[in-house]
Parts: sequence; C-alpha cells; structure tokens
Amino acid sequence: MNDREGSAKSSGAPHRAVAWIALAFALVVPALLLAAWWRPLPGPSAAYALAGRVPWSDGSDYWSAAQHLLQQGMLDEWGSRRPMNGAFLAARLALGGDHLLAALLMQSALLALALAALVGVAANRLGMLASATLGAALLAPIAVVQCTTQSEGLGLLLAIASMAALLRACAGRGGSSSVEPRVTSLSIGMALLTVAMIARPGALLMIPALAVGAVVFAWRSGRRAAVTTATGLVAAVAIGISVNGAAKLLYADPSSLANANFAGTLLGLARGTDYYEADAWLRSQLSPWSDERERSELAYAESWTLVREQPGVLAQSLLRNLGRFVSRAWPLLAIAGIGLWRAPRSERWLWISGWCGVLLSVPIVFGDGGVRALAASWPFLLASAAAALRSRPATAPPISARELTATRPFAALGVGAAVVALAFVLLVPLVARPVGLLESLPRHGSFEVDQYPSPGTEWVDWV
Repeated sequence: MNDREGSAKSSGAPHRAVAWIALAFALVVPALLLAAWWRPLPGPSAAYALAGRVPWSDGSDYWSAAQHLLQQGMLDEWGSRRPMNGAFLAARLALGGDHLLAALLMQSALLALALAALVGVAANRLGMLASATLGAALLAPIAVVQCTTQSEGLGLLLAIASMAALLRACAGRGGSSSVEPRVTSLSIGMALLTVAMIARPGALLMIPALAVGAVVFAWRSGRRAAVTTATGLVAAVAIGISVNGAAKLLYADPSSLANANFAGTLLGLARGTDYYEADAWLRSQLSPWSDERERSELAYAESWTLVREQPGVLAQSLLRNLGRFVSRAWPLLAIAGIGLWRAPRSERWLWISGWCGVLLSVPIVFGDGGVRALAASWPFLLASAAAALRSRPATAPPISARELTATRPFAALGVGAAVVALAFVLLVPLVARPVGLLESLPRHGSFEVDQYPSPGTEWVDWV
C-alpha cells in the first residue's frame, strides 16, 4: 500500500459511511423541530417562540412583518431593517397556508440539507470523527433557532452551506495543497457568507479578513493566482450584497433605514453601556411617534459627539466586550489552536483569517447579543474546533482528484439548499397571493409562562 492510499483510508475518504452519516444528521434536524413543537426547549426558543409555537419579542415582529408583506405587498418599518428575513418567512407562510408549523418545517428541512452537506464535505477534508463531532455540535444551535421566526434561522442556514463550500475550496486547484484555493468554491462560499452576515449581522469583519487571507495565500502561487482569487471574491461579495439590495428594493418600506440597529449599538459603545440602554435613552429624547430614521440620526449624532469628547469610554467598551468573549470562549480558542497546528497549509489561511475577523468583530457586537450575535459565525467556530480531531495528518499527501470529486455532490447539496432559501426570499413573495387574515397559530392550547425574558446581554450569554 502506498502513502497516498494509506492516507486516503486513514482520512475517512468518501464511501458509503459518509453518505449514511450525512443522512442521519439530515433526519435528526426535522425531528428536533417536531419535538420542540410539543416540548419547548429552554433558552432563546422559549424567549422567541413561547411554548415553541407563539412568536414572541423580536420573533413576533418578524412574523408581523411577514404578514404585512403578504397582506399589503410591503414589509412594515421594523421588518424593513433586514428585509430578507421577513420575505423568507412570508414565502414559507404563503406556501404553507399561513400555518406556522409548516413554515418552520420548511426552514428545518433546508437546515437539514445544509448540515448534511457540511458533514459530507468535512468527512472528506477532516475525517469521520471530526465530521461527526462537527455535526453533533451544530445540532445544538440548530435546535435552538429552527423553532423560532428569528433571523438566526436564515443566517445559520446560509452560513452552514457557506462553510461546506469554503472547506472544499481549501483542497486547492488541481488537488495540490501548494496552490491557490479553488476559486469557484471559494467565491460561492464567500457569497453565501456575505448574505448570511447581512441576514443575521454579527462578525461582519470576517468577510474582509477571509478575503485578505485567501488572496495572500494565493499570492504564494503567483500574481496571476492572486488576481484571479481577488476578482472572484469581489464578485462574490457584490452578489451577496445585491441579494439584500434586491429584497430591500422589492419589499422594504421606502422610508425605512436598513440595519438601523447599528445606530443603537454604536451609541451604547460610546455611552459605555449597551444597545438596550441606548435605545431607552433615544426614546426618552424623542416623541413616541418618531420613526427609526429619526432615532438613528440622533443616535449617530450623539455617538460622534461622545466619541470626540470621551474617546476612552469607547475604548473601554470595546475592550470589555473582547474580554467577556475571551473569558467565555477560551476553551474553543485553545481547541481551535490545536486544529490550526494539525491543519495542512492549504487550510491554515481559512482558520487564521476567519478567527482574526471574529476577534476584530467581537468588541463591537458582543455587548448587545452575546453569542447570539455570532450566529452566522457558529459553523466556522465549531468547524475550527472540530479540525483538532482530524484524521488526515498535516503531512499527508495532497488530496487526490478522486477524493475531491467525491465532495462535489455534498457541496452541491448545501448550495442547493441555500439557493432554494434565497429563491424564497426573492421570488415567492412576488407571486404569492395575499393570504388574508388566516390563523397562523394553533387554535387550541394553553401557554404557561412564569416570566417573560428581559432584554440584556447577561441572559443571552447563558446560551
């Protein structure tokens, strides 16, 4: 047996077991949703889908925005902040007769396909043990978000599909680990990650960090390789941004302000508090009838004034958020470091640049949402840790053409799930007839809630 054959066998090269493990994870995800429908999970699912059924808090706002789109052809002001999420829910409600469980099952099915795709690609790139660990680890956040109408559902779905494409890109062109990433897979992965980050804003600086890392790695193969990689990445990010732009153009309230949340985030950092305190202050300064544009303009003006007068407060806020993240995530960082040490050089740019993007973003976003703000980064974070369990050693021969070809169906599965989700966003609401005031929630049932969740970062950090 030669070295290449031995490496292929030890790495868990694609065979029937890979397909079976991917299928197993695909079947578990809808089962989790059905279980949560009758027995709600604690944490965010209890906060944003009371008893697993009634949309609550921001979940109720997304549900109302979707109903507004179906009944009046346009999202309301709140839903126009992130139009992709309202359109995604509206499309599923229209297809499912405006019943909430049917809409959630569609989301769950797409999440299951994306997870199966990532598990299949990871089994080839990292080995069976790492792949199974990654799939099992992702079941926890999937179980929490799939039974809600929150933005995490779409963000996590697209991010999982993106991670499958990015892992495949690390195989290198021509199956060699010494050349630039596979540009097609890399571009698809970056386009999906861009859309995911817009649907569920969080570690947005991962986008430029990953782009720089990919181009720098490709430069080692020559200027032409770097230019080709950079061109593909620019096109990918532009496509990702245009998807959100199209949704905003089609469905958003023209007077709305996209991602108005960031104004409150910035004001919270400048005041040394958080979004919730800043939002309460803003509402005390304006009339109850003020819209988001007025609140955002006041927030930005006050933020810049405070930054000029007290820059130290902003610096302390950023350092505090970074410290809180590191104090909670240091085991993950340590395991990811082992994964980086064991990774082949064709993969190291992904883990290094991705973590740089996360750590640069955390000081800005962690104070408002804790780990929830990083929902679109969860697949990357968990994959970087699972890489520590890889069965293919860093010194193994480059991945063979046969092994690379075997990842194609899995990558296509993940991309297909993402494309269907984006088709829901852009196409279905255009052709769906207004559903009217149909009852989307259960006709019977009692919901016992001891205490409504209070906003703030301490609660979400519990997750």
